[in-house]
Amino acid sequence: MDERILEKYHLVKKKQLKEKVFLCENFVGKKFILKALPQKDTEETQILNKLKILHPPCLFPRIVSDPLDEYMLYEYIPGRTLDEDRFDSPKLLGSVVELALRLEALFRTMKLASLYQSFGSPERIGWAGTGINRPSGTLLQRREELTKSYRWTLERSRIWQPHLLKHDILSKELLLTLQEILEETYVIHLPYTGNNICHTSFTPEHLIRTDDGSLALVSWHLAPRPRGFMIATYLAWSFWNSRQEDILEGFERLVSLALGERVRWDQQLVFLFCLLDTWVLLLTEDFGRKSELITDPEKIAACRKWVQRLITEAGSQGSGARDPLSESYMTR
Repeated sequence: MDERILEKYHLVKKKQLKEKVFLCENFVGKKFILKALPQKDTEETQILNKLKILHPPCLFPRIVSDPLDEYMLYEYIPGRTLDEDRFDSPKLLGSVVELALRLEALFRTMKLASLYQSFGSPERIGWAGTGINRPSGTLLQRREELTKSYRWTLERSRIWQPHLLKHDILSKELLLTLQEILEETYVIHLPYTGNNICHTSFTPEHLIRTDDGSLALVSWHLAPRPRGFMIATYLAWSFWNSRQEDILEGFERLVSLALGERVRWDQQLVFLFCLLDTWVLLLTEDFGRKSELITDPEKIAACRKWVQRLITEAGSQGSGARDPLSESYMTR
């Protein structure tokens, strides 16, 4: 890493938090986060600059480095990440669900950033990778978002298969049936209103509870995802990392709290997708620290039970109930 940015802002590296991410401190003890990644024209830089205009319903990193600096430097947000907190407590879950819903509303109004920022060419204010630089609400934009979400979901589900089979999480028959359901079910990619843009890392590791109880969110990357993805991702991460003794009964109560007493079939599908996707991510990225938690026989049995129940309900509904959109709408 180029040390010149440390000299420029009179900083000392105190701790490496993850690869190329450092906790730094200046001469009066004020803390900063330094991301030793190219700052210029990155998606996260553009998003964080837009958030200053839109005032999101949570705290977020505020960039203090010069736009011409090679790396991103932002103010440290004091508090505890939720993975160090009671991330699966009902009270905290209620706050997280409320935040996710308010963020969904924010992402539906991202077009306002252009109005506030430039009153000029939409090309100047596009949100990298999301397609927001085109006129909001157009059929073309909706199709592109749906298609991106659909293709990403299928790509991830194909990545799972060798890992889930190798570790005997699901049988080949269950996996193939689930894959078929994901291929046939377009409705989960259709938002109720607006767009299906999500924060892609909405987990306790990226949520911070400050000393006054406010929530902050870091690692800002946005992309089209199945509806309800953020809440489902938080629940999935919480399930695999939970140390509850009666995981099945306790967690089903949490799912009901987050998604409602009567969880719809499409919500179940998105949750199970996130459950399996999160398991594979934990396996491939953090297995050494998480191996005991993600190989818990009770959790794996619960996962199988939920997948089997979903498949049974899918059979009773028929493909027509799962596919209100034609394939041509998704791909043309």
